[in-house]
Amino acid sequence: MKPWRHRIFAILILLSSITASILLISPVFASIPQPDSSPTINFTHVNRNLILTGDVAVTGEYNIPYASLPAVNADQAFYIRLIDLDGTTEIGSVTPYVYFNSGYGHGAFMLYFATGFTWGTNYTIRVSENPSQFALPVNYDFVINAADFFTGSDTTDAQQADLGSQVLKIAADLQTHYPSYTFSQTIPGRTVLASPTGETYFSNAMPGLQTMCPDIFLIQLEYPDVTSTNWTTAQADTYAGRFSANFVGTATNATATQFHMTPMMITGLIFTMPVCAGAIVVSSRKYQRAEAGFIVCLIAIILSFIMGWVPAAIFASLYQCLGIYVAYLWFYARG
Repeated sequence: MKPWRHRIFAILILLSSITASILLISPVFASIPQPDSSPTINFTHVNRNLILTGDVAVTGEYNIPYASLPAVNADQAFYIRLIDLDGTTEIGSVTPYVYFNSGYGHGAFMLYFATGFTWGTNYTIRVSENPSQFALPVNYDFVINAADFFTGSDTTDAQQADLGSQVLKIAADLQTHYPSYTFSQTIPGRTVLASPTGETYFSNAMPGLQTMCPDIFLIQLEYPDVTSTNWTTAQADTYAGRFSANFVGTATNATATQFHMTPMMITGLIFTMPVCAGAIVVSSRKYQRAEAGFIVCLIAIILSFIMGWVPAAIFASLYQCLGIYVAYLWFYARG
């Protein structure tokens, strides 16, 4: 092959490689039709101090009308954004939650801000079309009015209660548009989101809602208290002084002084030890096993501790020994 032909083939191969690379890395833009009519925002409401002091939640119901649903879901085609007063700066955004109708039609939304939201400001809620899905994307603006801000108490309880009522209003409206779903139900004393549809939909459409207003949920979340406890002997000290102000305490102290012992040692020797020893002996002779007697000992030791006849340290030590013995019986003893 002649040299000039080699050059031509090399150039063709290089051009083919470049063209293939461009095609592979270039994004493919879809083009879906515009909504049947302009999207709308209704039930706009603003609450604060819901979880943190100064936090803000903007809630509402959107409607993106399509009689014939596009090939892509609404969360890929539309954004619900909060725009600052300059008309350009975005403060936050969410996408429609896809649960029914591919996310189109009517749906709930929430814009939550821990910081960065100035209370009482007439921000704009903007429904924006994704430029990758529309040939000529359009924005639809809705101003937050003064009447949309909750004017009641700023306490967390009041704000959460008001937010809950607003969510139930949206749930009632969605019920009219989607009669085959059940969004809320009445239980004794109050109305709540229905389980599972209402709770599932609103928990995802409004993340964090169950923490903000748990009373509107049928299934309640309980968070265990994991705060460490600083254990003291205050209650044991109260037991120990139970008889200090009457004749029983006086007699016990006098006897302990006579024998150079502590009052609790005296009461333990007189009351607790004989009961425990007798129970073990009777159990061993009657049943040829001491376990039944140990059960009586457990009760006797507890009662003696409450009466102030056994020191807290001895009480704890005895129960630790009994725990070790129970573990031995459970895991190691045979027969």
